[in-house]
Amino acid sequence: METNSVLRGFHKEATVNSEHAAKIELEVINNLTGLRNDLNLKIKEIKALSPDFKNNMDKEKEATKKEVLKLQEALEIFDSNPSGGKDP
Repeated sequence: METNSVLRGFHKEATVNSEHAAKIELEVINNLTGLRNDLNLKIKEIKALSPDFKNNMDKEKEATKKEVLKLQEALEIFDSNPSGGKDP
């Protein structure tokens, strides 16, 4: 008889623990699913904002190159004629 009561107690405790585990798992899964949905929404929002962060770096680099070339040409002209074209 003692064996039956020990086994009954063991199975009862196992059942209670199993129910608690199922409840916890359900709550955790629901929370994680909600967080995943929130994260997906935030990702979509960020992707929608990406055009706001585009830049025109290549255009600016090209314009800077042109201006530097103009400066170099002007310096070369000045170096070849330091009086600025004015002969005394």
